[in-house]
Amino acid sequence: MVELDSSRFSDLKSYIQQLIESNQPNINEIVHAEVDKVLYEQVLNHVAGHQTQAAEILGISRTSFRSRLQSFGRGIGKALKSGEE
Repeated sequence: MVELDSSRFSDLKSYIQQLIESNQPNINEIVHAEVDKVLYEQVLNHVAGHQTQAAEILGISRTSFRSRLQSFGRGIGKALKSGEE
């Protein structure tokens, strides 16, 4: 297992602090959604877009994986096909 180095998360910490300072509601939901987008994109890139393999790596069903991708809207699935971010 890769050991976590909290210094790698300075941008995330800064983002969270900005949300706190702006009295943003639902910070937990916002941050989890943003982290999940990055996580899913990285895993999909690693497996060259193969959703079943990506779901296995994440430890979830392919159905759950696809549902989560859809919740991202235009996000990851189309970004991988078109080369966008």
